[in-house]
Amino acid sequence: MSNLFRPTENYMIKLGKDHYAALNPYMSSPITVIDKLSHDILQSFNHGTSSGNCIKHFKQYPSREVSDIITGLLDSELLYTEKNPKVRFKNSRDLNVWLHVTNNCNLRCRYCYVMKSRQKLSKQTASSIIDSIYRSARKHRMESVHLKFAGGEPTLCSDTIEYIISINEECAKSANVDTRYSILTNGTILNDHLLRVIKKHDMHVMISLDGLANFHDKQRKFADGRGSFSVVETNLKKLLDSNVSCNLSITLTGENVAGLPELVKYALSEKIDFVLNMYRENNCSINDKDLTFKKEIFIRYFKEAFRVIEDRLPRTSLLNVLSDRAALERPHNRTCSVGTNYLVFDCKGNVSKCQMDIRKVITTMNSSDPLGEVIKDKQGIQNLTVEEKDECKACIWRYYCTGGCPLMTHRKTGSYNSKSPDCAIYKALIPEIVRLEGLRLLKYGG
Repeated sequence: MSNLFRPTENYMIKLGKDHYAALNPYMSSPITVIDKLSHDILQSFNHGTSSGNCIKHFKQYPSREVSDIITGLLDSELLYTEKNPKVRFKNSRDLNVWLHVTNNCNLRCRYCYVMKSRQKLSKQTASSIIDSIYRSARKHRMESVHLKFAGGEPTLCSDTIEYIISINEECAKSANVDTRYSILTNGTILNDHLLRVIKKHDMHVMISLDGLANFHDKQRKFADGRGSFSVVETNLKKLLDSNVSCNLSITLTGENVAGLPELVKYALSEKIDFVLNMYRENNCSINDKDLTFKKEIFIRYFKEAFRVIEDRLPRTSLLNVLSDRAALERPHNRTCSVGTNYLVFDCKGNVSKCQMDIRKVITTMNSSDPLGEVIKDKQGIQNLTVEEKDECKACIWRYYCTGGCPLMTHRKTGSYNSKSPDCAIYKALIPEIVRLEGLRLLKYGG
């Protein structure tokens, strides 16, 4: 066999006495757990050598065993045949669509970026929006369409949601694409009819839950000032008892981050999936200084939550949920799908790049190709690849955090070509997440 190479970028962290979590941050394979012999064999390929020379070097072990280990290291992309292979990214053929069905909401969450009003999406506008979605889906050869119902509080307009689903099913069939649905809700509204609709259409439900009891109620109150935790907890249990696919969206601020360890413990004990989001300052919340956080405090409570996870390792991976916009399952070169395969429609049918910048209109539902207009736009959010961000080019984790949220980075630094203002948090947490995944794989034999 020709010379094999161990990339200098390989990252390894020890798991106890005899095992390591290992990954090549620039290739497509996930984290791998290796034993000490595999580790030593891998290290022997510092500057490129042949498998034959490696087998001779480890002659105290059966040649077949060493050969099998080398094959496993190649399969895991911890070794490869090229000295400087190109990073491989997965191109998505999934069109993600945010449908802002209403500006109305029964809560007054402190960090919300939506200006509240009674405005909602009409059925006529909804029909035009669906037509425009599939014009772009056909033109850009999308294989699936993912509709996300949001607001405001979308469950206040459940009749509109039902109508959209009914017309979407026909359009998806005609365009020969798969379709799926999610609803992003505060979890305070759940009646029998809505539950039937959710189950009928296999809708995924993402519920905002920011802590247990008072930690949640500090941030997510009803319009009359009452906390919403008890209502959310009751409805969450109904969804789980009904076998509905759901997860928790946890937004962390300076007000509630201390409650993260207990919330994670609750989620793991109830076997509820969750995703952690860091608060993003916006025009509606900019004056609420209690929401901002100090990096060292955030890191402290995240690590405490990670210790909770280590004591209760789940069978499912948490690689993509533990560090805000960073996704560690496979390398990628953009933080999100903004500007590539993402559309945001407001109640009037206007199109934006991101829901957090929904007032920045790029085009409308009347465009012959709204996605094409979004892709070409040079005025709104510029979701640069991480290779275009000068401050990220030397970072080992650049293909996992990709420089963070582009909108937040621009608001904080005035530039899209900058690393995330939360870079220090990512660098502190990502190694811990790699370690947790290694322990999980070691425990369950993955």
